[in-house]
Amino acid sequence: MTEPRQSPNITTEVLLLAGLLVAGALLRLPGITRSLGHDEVYTRVMFAALPFIDIFTSYHLPNNHILHTLCVRTTTLLLGDAEWSVRLPALLAGLCAIPVLYGFSRHLTRSVGIATGTTLLLTLSTVHISFSQQSRGYTLVLLLGLVHAWALLVAIEQLRGDADPPDREWLPWTLAALAGVLAVLTIPSAAFFVGACAFAGAALIRLDLPRPSRHRARVHLFLSTACIVGVAILIYVPRIDDLYSHERFGVPLSMATWPAFVTDVWYGIGPQRWYLSSTVVAAIGGLLLLRRQRLGGLYLLGIFALPLLFSLAVATGGQPRVYVYLLPLICIAVAVAADELRLRLQSRLPAQRWARSIVTVVTFLPLAIPFCRLPSTPTESGYRAAGRWIQAQTKPGDVLVVPYIVDSAIGYYAAGMTVQRLRDAVGTGVGRLFFITHPGTARFDFEDLMLASNFTTDAAHHLDTYHNWSLPASAFAPVAHFDLTTVSRPVAALQSIDLGSLTQAQSWELFAQTTPDAARWSQQEGSNGELSMKLQLQTGAAVLHSVRTFVPAADGLALLAYTKLGSGYASLFVVEQDQRQALQMAKVLAAPASSVVDGEQRFDELYLRPVQEGVEYGLFVSASGGPAEMANWAVYYVRM
Repeated sequence: MTEPRQSPNITTEVLLLAGLLVAGALLRLPGITRSLGHDEVYTRVMFAALPFIDIFTSYHLPNNHILHTLCVRTTTLLLGDAEWSVRLPALLAGLCAIPVLYGFSRHLTRSVGIATGTTLLLTLSTVHISFSQQSRGYTLVLLLGLVHAWALLVAIEQLRGDADPPDREWLPWTLAALAGVLAVLTIPSAAFFVGACAFAGAALIRLDLPRPSRHRARVHLFLSTACIVGVAILIYVPRIDDLYSHERFGVPLSMATWPAFVTDVWYGIGPQRWYLSSTVVAAIGGLLLLRRQRLGGLYLLGIFALPLLFSLAVATGGQPRVYVYLLPLICIAVAVAADELRLRLQSRLPAQRWARSIVTVVTFLPLAIPFCRLPSTPTESGYRAAGRWIQAQTKPGDVLVVPYIVDSAIGYYAAGMTVQRLRDAVGTGVGRLFFITHPGTARFDFEDLMLASNFTTDAAHHLDTYHNWSLPASAFAPVAHFDLTTVSRPVAALQSIDLGSLTQAQSWELFAQTTPDAARWSQQEGSNGELSMKLQLQTGAAVLHSVRTFVPAADGLALLAYTKLGSGYASLFVVEQDQRQALQMAKVLAAPASSVVDGEQRFDELYLRPVQEGVEYGLFVSASGGPAEMANWAVYYVRM
């Protein structure tokens, strides 16, 4: 069923679109000045702080959405380091997507009503609002994907007639190529969307263009797509090892796991509730558009389905959020279904305008509800205030234990003071112990505290290895509250554990070595008079154990502090049934505390681990591939 063609009222459309844009801004501006989160801080500090040329070549983690990072670098240079300026590129891209989606959906469906409904869905989308408030490249890749798909459609359709090609035939092809290049430059997996548009465009050329124009269109399509592929190869192939070295770049896919992957993508970027009914409605909408306008429906379904199929073809699926460019296509399909229902209901009602308006609201709003979850204002985390408190209220000897992921943001707002306090405490001794938590939040609460591991080494390929400790909240007293963030201290006092002079050779015994006579250890004196224990390896690897051990009188936490030069590391071992087993400990901060001393890199390390009453513990040192030199030994215990 098709709505009668009416000449569009340009003024009405402009006012309608302006209203949607204002609504979009009102929904996206709140929270734009809140504290930065982990990924945002990592983007700002590790990538956007680099010179422009280095941003292109630094890709050891997926946080570098290159084009977005370049934009953040620009806005912070021009406007300063305020939170809103760091988030400004994502916000502007999110707002620009609103009118671009209106134009694309109106062109694709030839319906003002569907275009309005589609744009309203994106305006209200919780997912899109959230990404518009984060300093990440997801709104930018969505915007560029829309521009690419629209420009490609226009470029093909301009050759429908048998007449001579238009004067500026090159313009939409160039725009499509440019948008595709920039999309892939933002997030590599946008290449799946570019490929989907190329395949769908090729199908349109075959089905829609007269024979004399097909060859010309295919050449343009090939050149446009080849340009995008060439830039992607130039930027990413030199870094292909980095792309595959980190699990967050993608997960393995097979025919068996692909349905679950598609479901995760739908849950991650689609309607935020009523998933099953929304899926059915979107599927019906896609089929309806295929029936109403065969070529438009084919193009929509092709550019929606093919990126997911391409992921299966390369046996790698990205995180759901990297497929956010599919969100506008979901909005179009749902709006088509709503429009069909509206037309059917209106055909059975009187022709009065008020009746038609009521039907429009009644049919469309229930389909909009799954996309939005108001209020959408992000909650202030308290990181900024907590970081400032750490700067003002802590002193040398204080140690901050901060959950993994949270520690980057807290450290950013503390101007690096969390690392400096760790360095001070290792050098002069631990005085006070503070824990940063989000009470009631998984991974960031005492009951489920996610901390980085001290076994995260080169051998582990630098994966995000961590452990979730469970600590009794009753053993801690709150010191300060900042929105979601709480600073606490242990109720019991910190006690020093005497294991002898650990810089002396006689304090250690050889536990294991890979080759005979592989290890020698002795006390060393540095140029500044500092004493250290040096484990010298001829070949292979060796493990030393402390001669003395300790047995906690009650359950608690053990802390181990030392300074390290070289490749070794230390931790606790446990004695059970006359067997000694090395224990993995947690790092108080994921960020390393390192400095250069006499041309060598020195690490100040502090680890902790829950220990049990009546169990025997000691220290071990392990090294391989070179000497390990350790000083400033200290072991502490606090009752839980």
